[in-house]
Amino acid sequence: MVDILIGLDKILEHIKNEADAECDEISRKASNKREQIRKDYAHLEQDEYWKYINSGTKETELRQEQLKNLAAMEAKKKLLATQQEMVDAAFALAADKLRELPKSDYTALCKRLNTKASATPEEIVERYRGELSQVVLSALFD
Repeated sequence: MVDILIGLDKILEHIKNEADAECDEISRKASNKREQIRKDYAHLEQDEYWKYINSGTKETELRQEQLKNLAAMEAKKKLLATQQEMVDAAFALAADKLRELPKSDYTALCKRLNTKASATPEEIVERYRGELSQVVLSALFD
């Protein structure tokens, strides 16, 4: 009977060793699987991070371009407004100069303009471009 008990102990010990080996193998496989899952998620996390970074960069570049275009439009509007102010001031000065002309000079100017009235507006501008420029320039700098 002792032999049977010793045999049973050996069988039980063998079964225990096999079970321990299987448990160790399952634990090792689970550990490897856990590490692989961690690596996969770390990779996915990194991909998400760069996706957000790239998306934010694109949005920032788009917003920067929009602001640059807006600033350029505002600068253009300011330039046009300044040019219009200068033209208005030049015409106001020219009108003041015309009002200040002696009556004889004013009459002579009107007479000259009347004799050329049959010309087209383009011809009048072309004929008097130099004179008008001189009047405007002298009004600005005198």
